[in-house]
Amino acid sequence: MTNEELVLRFENSDMAALNELYLQLEPFIVSIVRDVLKKFEMNNADLADELFQVGSAELIERVYKRNYAPDKGSFATYIYPYLRTAMVRHIEQFITPLTVSHKELLSTSKCRKLHRDGMTDENIANELCISKQLVARYLRFSFKTESIMKSIQDEYGEEYLEDPRIISNDPQPDQAAYTSLCAEKLKLLFDKLTPKQQKIVGRFYGAYGYEEMNLGDIAEFELLTEDAVKKQKHDAMEQLYYDYWHFSELRTFREAWWAVEDETF
Repeated sequence: MTNEELVLRFENSDMAALNELYLQLEPFIVSIVRDVLKKFEMNNADLADELFQVGSAELIERVYKRNYAPDKGSFATYIYPYLRTAMVRHIEQFITPLTVSHKELLSTSKCRKLHRDGMTDENIANELCISKQLVARYLRFSFKTESIMKSIQDEYGEEYLEDPRIISNDPQPDQAAYTSLCAEKLKLLFDKLTPKQQKIVGRFYGAYGYEEMNLGDIAEFELLTEDAVKKQKHDAMEQLYYDYWHFSELRTFREAWWAVEDETF
């Protein structure tokens, strides 16, 4: 039985269908765990188990919310970003220096100090007697990943939006180019929103030429109630979220960039 059929059975009060769906999607969750661990360059069995539990809980929660629309794509396509984002957020919130060996902490610190002093990657590698690839890894390491995916929480639920105001701490020019291109491609999705939604989202984030405002000020400016502004923002975020994950140029570009980085390092 397909995932979509099992979801429909659950929504028609067949509670056993949820367990069948979960068992059927276990390999899918495991594959996302592997992708996330690869992104963070980690290979830790305990953390992998944690991420699997996080993904499983997120799957069940999303099924219970009954927001899946079969006409918009497969259930796997719908659920993937939720599971991956939950796992990434878990690492960002709970990963600590205790999960990194003392030797790696020292090497990371030395690499960064030498890099700040102006030494090239090659010279750092020679100085510390390690490979250039390892130098690059240590310089890229962060206890909190830098992402342009921003989570928003309000009474309508949690959404995720590419934040055009992201400021990277990475001094490398290629990172600045990456951020600029992401903001440029996000604008293509932003332009698909209604004029009213553009004004509300643009002002809320202070993006694309709009002055940043809180929801109360936006409501006063637009002659709407604050609840109406929240609802408009929620609908706009849903549209941006859907458009991003369904074959947008921004998603294609980001995935290609990550693939090149993985090959490079």
